[in-house]
Amino acid sequence: MCASSPPSSPRVVFVEDEVLLLGLLTEFFKHSDHFLVHGAYTNGNEALAAICLDPPDIVVIDLQLPDTNGLLIAQKIYEALANPPAIIVLSSNMSPMVVKQLLRLGVRGILRKGVSAAELLAACQQVLRGGVCLNLSSEHMHDLVCASALDDTINLTSRETQILDLVARGRRSKEIADALGLSVRTVDKHRENLMRKLGVQDVGGLVRYAARCGMIPQQKEALV
Repeated sequence: MCASSPPSSPRVVFVEDEVLLLGLLTEFFKHSDHFLVHGAYTNGNEALAAICLDPPDIVVIDLQLPDTNGLLIAQKIYEALANPPAIIVLSSNMSPMVVKQLLRLGVRGILRKGVSAAELLAACQQVLRGGVCLNLSSEHMHDLVCASALDDTINLTSRETQILDLVARGRRSKEIADALGLSVRTVDKHRENLMRKLGVQDVGGLVRYAARCGMIPQQKEALV
């Protein structure tokens, strides 16, 4: 915690798997005198449990995490909390599909991975004042505006996002069923629904969709 920050300073939690970046952001915010660093996590599921137990004012999440993804964490936060924190997502992938999904959820900020700590701090302040912060290039903004109407109909539940994430990480139906406490038949049904919603024909299509959306690192696509 930052002892120099006044007690009324908003509390921020960082969820970022790059340890060096996490440390730099944490130290910058601690010494800014504007925020209290309420938590810093490299593990998404661990962060989710802590956030739901003791919600901060704002959460900054990397979209791509080793154990889960920022989209799913945001979905679960909004489902679990009546008064959820403001959420900012960092991503190197600005696919219109994932940007629309995040905005539909209520995410208040979407920033390109690599923004400076000062820019991120300013975005956090803007979001806490009730604003929305989209740090998109003109190309990405054009893609978002021109995205087909079909993308607007894609709205995944948190369970579907969770299963899509696990499928894209190479988990088989039995492994997913065991991890989530579901039957294999239920997992297969969710997978069928995902294929129908996303317009793909096989598991490879699901993996490619997840990679395009930035839910998993792009190199995962080479597995297909």
